[in-house]
Amino acid sequence: MPFPKVALLLAALGLALAAVPFGPARGQDNLQRLLAADLPRRDGVITLHHSPSADPQAALYGAEISAAVEWFRARLAWERHLVVAVLDSDDYRRITPIPYPTPHAEGLTALIIIADHVVAHP
Repeated sequence: MPFPKVALLLAALGLALAAVPFGPARGQDNLQRLLAADLPRRDGVITLHHSPSADPQAALYGAEISAAVEWFRARLAWERHLVVAVLDSDDYRRITPIPYPTPHAEGLTALIIIADHVVAHP
């Protein structure tokens, strides 16, 4: 199975930053806010949360990241479980202090936060 090209950057971001130890309060705060938001959720190779308006983007990113995770597991025996959130601008601002639409990952929680669209960046 060839490595999905679109997932390369997302997987590299997630795996690289998953090793970076962010402070515990910072990592937990975003994950707790995500869980408290009670957004639609899909469980599978990854746990995928998304804003209701971001369903098409979440389906695309979720499939690509799941394929990347399966590739890493098959070739590197990597077993970490990722939590991915694909958020619209309103949910993004409610869940993370990082400016929309900056994608980011948290090492302690294995949480990756992705914007639904990147039209402009602050």
